[in-house]
Amino acid sequence: MRKRAGLTVAPAWFVPALVGSSFLLADDFVGPLDVDELWFPAGQTERIEWSQAAEADSYGLYRGEIGPEGFRLHGTNGRYDHVCLATKLPQTWALDPDRPRPGTAYYYIAT
Repeated sequence: MRKRAGLTVAPAWFVPALVGSSFLLADDFVGPLDVDELWFPAGQTERIEWSQAAEADSYGLYRGEIGPEGFRLHGTNGRYDHVCLATKLPQTWALDPDRPRPGTAYYYIAT
């Protein structure tokens, strides 16, 4: 993890064309139930890991798609298109064997 000007830079997705892309989280927004790091371990393309939240007893993992035009909003209500992949996970990791369509990338949110 690298810290710059109060921001933590954490790898958030794996797509060959986007390796090295990052997701930024402002340290001021991370609380006792918040996950503040998310990554794919070296050499892994299916296993997603995240940092342990101080007071969490289980986790959820969500995945959305980034298209050529950037993040997509779902419908007209302004929500991003992520969907729940797993809930009530006792561990700080999950598997996602799916691959994004050509020209797109996945983003992940652990809660």
